[in-house]
Amino acid sequence: MEEMVRKIDDISNFKLVNEVLQFARSNKLLTPTDDTKKHKNVICELDEAKYYAWEKTYGDDELTWADYRANKVSDIWEKIYENDDKFSDIENLLTSILEELSEEVKRKLDIKHSALLDDVISDLEACIYSRVIEADSNSFFEGVFSSYTDGFWPCGFKSSTNINDIILYSRSVEINKQDAQSCCSE
Repeated sequence: MEEMVRKIDDISNFKLVNEVLQFARSNKLLTPTDDTKKHKNVICELDEAKYYAWEKTYGDDELTWADYRANKVSDIWEKIYENDDKFSDIENLLTSILEELSEEVKRKLDIKHSALLDDVISDLEACIYSRVIEADSNSFFEGVFSSYTDGFWPCGFKSSTNINDIILYSRSVEINKQDAQSCCSE
């Protein structure tokens, strides 16, 4: 572990990358914070969240949330490949960090939410790559990471593919019926 920490110091934007890893180590995955009331578009039904993430399509291209995220990750990888000489070493250093991240998420995610495992790991890995390449300037992945740190699973869009229009799944937020109706009604 100490060697990994020393190696990660070599990565530009170390503090930003470490923040994602520290979050994965915490017990805060899908645990809403006190700031949950500031969010709109919160849903509490896991099946509904899965629908928004994997079935509902958005935009003119009719992409699912999973497809949309994959396109955003592709944008990051494009930047990595443009600078392959600089980032091949970083990718090697990130391998152990990403393995630890994956193991931490596996340990922290409960059985009820096990279907989300691949999405959660992919999201947090993408946040790390984004932070290595772009620091904290990628509004999409910073919004995704912020959703996680606030205790949610980002799982779709309410109407537009705007970062401020993300649907958030919460396993334990108590919202009144009026709020629930306004969350995701179309």
